[in-house]
Amino acid sequence: MTLLRCYKTIGVFGDSTCSKLPGLVHCRNCPEYARAGRQLFDRPLAQAELEQWAELFSREKEVEPADMFSVVIFRVGSEWFALKTAFFQEVTDLRPVHTVPYRSGAVFKGIANINGELLLCIDPAPVLTPGAGPAECRRMMVTAKDNSRFVLMVEEIMGVHRIPAGAVSPAPATVAKSPSALTTGIFSIDTRTVGLLDEADLFATLSGSISP
Repeated sequence: MTLLRCYKTIGVFGDSTCSKLPGLVHCRNCPEYARAGRQLFDRPLAQAELEQWAELFSREKEVEPADMFSVVIFRVGSEWFALKTAFFQEVTDLRPVHTVPYRSGAVFKGIANINGELLLCIDPAPVLTPGAGPAECRRMMVTAKDNSRFVLMVEEIMGVHRIPAGAVSPAPATVAKSPSALTTGIFSIDTRTVGLLDEADLFATLSGSISP
């Protein structure tokens, strides 16, 4: 009986009536299965396959810069920002936000239940894009630094990207004078200009927003 017939007829992908199967548990533990696998790898390669592999191994190897770091990129209003992934935990759809009497305001909105845990919910728009008007929040982004955890209400998540440190330029004066003294630099991705946030200043600002 050929391997294909054995495997798919009386083996684990068939009716499992092979007399060897109870002792072997799975076809991959069968000597016949291993023998067929060796035959597959020992077969002569076609000329086209040899040429394909030769071309692949002859390509110049791409070396990733040693100073790469990863960020999660998100949008608040019309502006794009990046936060290092070391301070990012997860993204969720919008959840109900419960206000806290005498504490909730323009930045600190209240608390939200994220996976059974009540977390402080922040609207970063007044901090990151003041004067631009309220943003239409569509996603929630859970962030953490030391013992501080916040849920940021953002409009869009571009995803996680790896960025070479050399691609980050100093923030121009017009940005540095805006709330984004929280922004330590800028870089471009997919024709968009992204502000890299200073995590220490960001979390200090968010912590300050919940003070009475």
